Amino acid sequence: MRYEIIISIAAIADIEEAVKWYENQNLELGMDLKNSFYESLEMLKSNPFLCSKRYKEVRVKFIRRFPYGIHFIIVDEKIKVYGFFHMKRNPTKWLKGIK
Repeated sequence: MRYEIIISIAAIADIEEAVKWYENQNLELGMDLKNSFYESLEMLKSNPFLCSKRYKEVRVKFIRRFPYGIHFIIVDEKIKVYGFFHMKRNPTKWLKGIK
């Protein structure tokens, strides 16, 4: 089964911010981050249950090479991505909005 992925506006902003930061360090790093993100989404489409629950129903897929995680929930046949966070960032602020 392939799951549909829905990315929230907040998660898109998180991704864009992280990519910009890495591009300012080195343009290739920004591209590598994007590629790692999209590779992780492809994995999630077919195997989202490989990622463990971290906060209530929220699961996290850590991406290759970078200290970031894709925070998502599974609803029916959909994966709803709510955030893309650095591992040292506290996710509790945005978790309050997930029901």
